Amino acid sequence: MDNVAVLAKLAPLFLAVGMFGMGLSMQVKDFKYLLKNIKPVVVGVSLQVLLLPVLGFALAVGFSLDPVLAVGLMLLAASPGGPGSNLVSYLSRGDVALSIALTSVSSILAIVSVPLITSLALAYFQSQTAVSFSIAQMVVMILVVTLVPTFLGVFTAWKAPRFAARCEQGVKVMTLVFIILLVIATIVKEKVTIAAMFSTLGLPLAVFCLAAVAISLLLTRLLGFSGAHRRTIAIEAGIQNPVMAVVVATTFLNTVEYSIPAAVYPVVMLTVSLMFIAYAQFGWAPKGLGVAEVRAD
Repeated sequence: MDNVAVLAKLAPLFLAVGMFGMGLSMQVKDFKYLLKNIKPVVVGVSLQVLLLPVLGFALAVGFSLDPVLAVGLMLLAASPGGPGSNLVSYLSRGDVALSIALTSVSSILAIVSVPLITSLALAYFQSQTAVSFSIAQMVVMILVVTLVPTFLGVFTAWKAPRFAARCEQGVKVMTLVFIILLVIATIVKEKVTIAAMFSTLGLPLAVFCLAAVAISLLLTRLLGFSGAHRRTIAIEAGIQNPVMAVVVATTFLNTVEYSIPAAVYPVVMLTVSLMFIAYAQFGWAPKGLGVAEVRAD
């Protein structure tokens, strides 16, 4: 079994570990925040769950992507709540409590949205190819590897806050290291395919990320949201969860090629994240905002 296959088999485990780490970072005040700031949460989640799949579909059709890559892009678009978004929000002087709320709610909704979008994408882009999977099994699997670990993390943080504080960063670093290893292993194994596909996927993925960010910034500005809320919602829209896309592609669809967009996208995410951080540190955000007013991830 090659390295990519091994990492793909481990993807559900590391997705669960990442969601557990997110749960460790949550506190009671985050739930209170969710209830007191329902408007930005609803707008942010709507952008993630509704806008991104529509945007992914439009780009897949507009760029005439190969059906396999088109399905892979839809899997990526359907996988919200990327690891590290809370940290990027903090470094970009955003609202970390809002970031945690958006990641949590979108991850819960993913239990239904990911199987639905996967089914629709396969029906549209690969109607002539026999690709079958159980929607019920996918719902259960996503529930097991996302919602259950998140609640376990929240429960641990409630009962053992000191232990949670010690473990939180280590768990998140472990998840990010896994993503990096998965990307490297996929590129090494599929170097010819990735090199050929990067020229095809690079522009659509860049447009996908930048358009998601731009639309989010524009809409939230029109709605009169604060700068911190605008930045946070835009970051959450741009940062996806490639591990979830890999889990769906390899565990349920048994096709590693569907995971190629997810393997390429972290490069785009990192670039856009660094742009946000640099601009926030040296440009648009008041210097006092971010540390005193929001909680670090």
